[in-house]
Amino acid sequence: QQHKRTGESQLVTVKPSTTSEYNGRSINNAKHAELVQISADQDIIMITESWLQPHKKQSFNIPGFKLMSVDRSSRRAGGVCMYARQNLSLNIVNEYTSTTVSAMWVALHRVSLPMSIYATIYHPPNLKKAECDQTIDYITSTISLLSTGYHNAKFIIYGDFNDLKTKPITDLFPLQQLVWFPTRKQNT
Repeated sequence: QQHKRTGESQLVTVKPSTTSEYNGRSINNAKHAELVQISADQDIIMITESWLQPHKKQSFNIPGFKLMSVDRSSRRAGGVCMYARQNLSLNIVNEYTSTTVSAMWVALHRVSLPMSIYATIYHPPNLKKAECDQTIDYITSTISLLSTGYHNAKFIIYGDFNDLKTKPITDLFPLQQLVWFPTRKQNT
């Protein structure tokens, strides 16, 4: 499979995209070193709870990857980011942050393969029902909007949803939830 390098006319051959999700819970030097190791066999790394601050992003670059992020300015915690290999042709198609959600959606363009839309989403725990409904509304409206603009796109949504009930999303769209249990601490 061939992918067109962003900003260049040269086509390069790469393996199918491999992705992973990582709950950063604050990217620091030790976690950055772990991400560098993980990056060896990944094309895209989605991170929730990045806690990145704009003036510190340069400290957490990974050679051969571009770093994109949506930071929360209203709170210390939260935020999402994504490392993607520089040879992938992708662009941010939606980014959003509020008190109830941080999200980034990117479109991955691949020659001879369907478009893929990757999302990384963070929904904080212990929110009121109305706030959870806002997150569900945001996710469903974004999928609807992007489905219209990117026909036949495959959606891959990674995230830390905490106590958000995702059934309303999977009832509306042909998505399958793969993780049904906590993945932190002893559950990893």
